[in-house]
Amino acid sequence: MKDGQVFNPYKMFNGIFIPDGILEYPHLTPRAKLLYGHLTRYAGKDGKAFPSQQTLTEKLLCSERQIQRHVKELVDEKIILTIAPSPLARNQHTNNIYKFLWKEEIYQTTTLTGLEGPDDEIVGSRPDKRVVPNKIIIKDKESHEKSNLKITLRASAGSPDGSSKNSLQRDKGKKIYEVPPVRQKLLDLWYSFVSTSKPAPNTKSIEKDSKTIGRLISGKMFETLPGFTDYNKKYKYSEIEEIIKLHKLAYNPEYESSDKKYYDMYFHDFVFNKYSSTKSYFCKWLANPPKHGGFIQKNPYPIITQELINLVNNGNGNGNPSPVEMNKFIKGSKIVVEYLKSTGKKLNPVYSSDKAKARILYNAAYSDDSITGSVKAGHLCSDIMFNQRLPHYCKEKAAIFEEEHYSPLYGKRL
Repeated sequence: MKDGQVFNPYKMFNGIFIPDGILEYPHLTPRAKLLYGHLTRYAGKDGKAFPSQQTLTEKLLCSERQIQRHVKELVDEKIILTIAPSPLARNQHTNNIYKFLWKEEIYQTTTLTGLEGPDDEIVGSRPDKRVVPNKIIIKDKESHEKSNLKITLRASAGSPDGSSKNSLQRDKGKKIYEVPPVRQKLLDLWYSFVSTSKPAPNTKSIEKDSKTIGRLISGKMFETLPGFTDYNKKYKYSEIEEIIKLHKLAYNPEYESSDKKYYDMYFHDFVFNKYSSTKSYFCKWLANPPKHGGFIQKNPYPIITQELINLVNNGNGNGNPSPVEMNKFIKGSKIVVEYLKSTGKKLNPVYSSDKAKARILYNAAYSDDSITGSVKAGHLCSDIMFNQRLPHYCKEKAAIFEEEHYSPLYGKRL
């Protein structure tokens, strides 16, 4: 057959199937309806589908963010249900599981109704069925089973690893790594609080995590790593569990820690990561466990600190912040002083007092639209305050520095 030649498409193609009720449903975008069709194609006998995000982006020719938006459409309309993989299942696949929810208003008029062709046969790729109201009659059981087998193999393209190969080809000669039960218990503890902002670990990372535990137990983890030979010994499961619990304290606001953003990692990176500034948090906590934030650091700018407390507490000078909160206010006072010095510019006398400096820092946070609600101590001491909010506010408020503003108060250029 040549391009442009007339042909009859009847019973000619295989592909996705979208019920009329979905196609005519007014509260879904066209691409969400197309996504529904692909999800049904990947569904197995148990009614579950788990294609990867990459597979869906390739099928629908759009970004992962758009896929997430269209999935949300289907979830909001209670057409599908998404289930994230459990920690135990993460060593097998990392994809969400999609289940289909019955919706009477959509399916009551479209379940094999209105699909009849000549002689009551279904128009499509399955000529082995004919429609009788509320019933399907299989004309040829053997051909029906073969058809289902083909569909199952096609659906396996949406496999947990996002591979385009079917499951029979992918798993041939390949053994899925199984984590020993005791190691799995440690990893479950680890992933119960870590990786909240990271993607679920894939099979390879789980295997690396498990083997890292094995090397710690056998005493071979640090034997060849320069600078860590003092930590080379055979660790017990209970010792590893205690160090994991020490790392968990880094997430507790009552404990002092300066680099929480680096604590979200895989277990093997926690034990040793040559690319990290802290090569091994495992050894770090072993040598120096996290300290409770019951101590207050030295306060070089008490007036600025107290004014910040007053501003955050709406002028209530009796505010009694916790030690951890107090340390944040102290850090904020250091940030505003260090930044104003780093500019190399002379301050306008109006802003030279310590209380005025505190108001500069507070107003920089208050004027930032990305901060919703009231300003907290944490907003005053963040890296984004020093690098973005404070410079932006000082640039907009030109009167802060003498050489940038002609002051009507003094009648001359300051």
